Amino acid sequence: MKLTTSDIETLKQASLINPNLRIPKGSKRILTISLMKCVMFEKEFSNVVSKTNDVLIYDLNEFLRILKVLQDNSTHKDVELDCDSKFIYLKSGQDEYKIKQQSKDRMCVPTKEVVCESLNYQFHLMGLQHILPHKFALLIFYMVFVQSLL
Repeated sequence: MKLTTSDIETLKQASLINPNLRIPKGSKRILTISLMKCVMFEKEFSNVVSKTNDVLIYDLNEFLRILKVLQDNSTHKDVELDCDSKFIYLKSGQDEYKIKQQSKDRMCVPTKEVVCESLNYQFHLMGLQHILPHKFALLIFYMVFVQSLL
C-alpha cells in the first residue's frame, strides 16, 4: 500500500495518544488506546493496508522517523508499506527498511470492538497542535478527555 500524506498525518496524530498501533487485517482503520485506557483513537487510512495480517507497530515515533528518512534520502517521495506475519516492509525507490512486528500481548492496543451508544464529546485538535507547543497541546487534549469521562 502506498502511504499518502494524509495517512502519515494520521499516524502522527495517533502517536500523540500512544506509540503502540494496530491496523487490523483487511481494514482501513487504525486503532490505538492510551496507556491509562481512557482515550481511544480510531481513524481510517485511504486504502486497506494488509489483507492477510494485522500490522502491529510497537514504537510509532520510531516508525515515523524511518518514514521521514526514507522520504528524505530517496529520489521517490512515495513510501510503500507491506507486511507479513513477522515484519513490516517500507520501500521508497531502491531503499528498503524492515521492522519487526510485535505480538499483541506486549502492546497496549484495543483488542476488541468498542461500540458507543452515544458520544458525550467529539472534537478534533488539528489546528490546535500547530499553534500550541507539543506538551501543552497534549495536556489540553488529556484534560478534555478526562473531563468527558466525569
